[in-house]
Amino acid sequence: MSQDQTAAPKPAPHRHAVEVVPDAGSLATRTAEWLIEQIAHAVQRRGRAVIALSGGSTPKAVFACLAGHPWRERIDWATLHLVWGDERFVAEDDAARNARMTREALLDHVDVPASHVYPIPADPGGDADGALDRAHVAAELYATTLHALNGGATLHDDKPLFDVVMLGLGEDGHTASLFPGTAALDERHAWVVPVQTDNVTAPVRITLTYPVLESTHAMLFLVGGKSKHAIAGRVLGGDESLPAARIRPLGGMLWIMDQDAATG
Repeated sequence: MSQDQTAAPKPAPHRHAVEVVPDAGSLATRTAEWLIEQIAHAVQRRGRAVIALSGGSTPKAVFACLAGHPWRERIDWATLHLVWGDERFVAEDDAARNARMTREALLDHVDVPASHVYPIPADPGGDADGALDRAHVAAELYATTLHALNGGATLHDDKPLFDVVMLGLGEDGHTASLFPGTAALDERHAWVVPVQTDNVTAPVRITLTYPVLESTHAMLFLVGGKSKHAIAGRVLGGDESLPAARIRPLGGMLWIMDQDAATG
């Protein structure tokens, strides 16, 4: 089989585009370039760029690129409005928080106005047994934040909430905190919901739901590493038993994968 025949899993028919880059470093730099392009388009289109960020080591490398030369100088940071697609419901200063990672990798080094950054509320603490109840309150608060950013609580097909939604892919096929077998997969009304997981250190998460994540001009999946090869193939092949395969953005969807994820 030739190299180009094994460059990436076969895309599903619903507007997947796939780019394969050589390695993790190229994944970060290519994504940084793509984001700069999308930000410029959004600012030209409506004067600002609203981006839903993801957590993880791959986005962290992207954020580090954007915070450095020459990428930093190519962005008008005051035009950005940043939210998160999901978050671990832990204390504000917990190293597991996606918002903390983004702050340390990116926001501490650029001039995004504080009023343009919308972190998902952290767990104020208390009895561990009450964390899910507190997460319900936090999810409702964050939905209110997104409603205000959207100019209302109704999503419109001709006016997406986001300009870019960044997503990752778990080895079980989850994306954001939409995990297999959870009630969040069937939620079509609430914008933000809590999710109980099996993770020991952060068992409760908060996630945007499908309708909100899908309300975007452009969606980006970042996938790196050999461990993601098999699951990426299933998602791109349209296996809708996997949460990541069920998402249908209003705009286009791009996957940027490194060679390890593409070919195994």
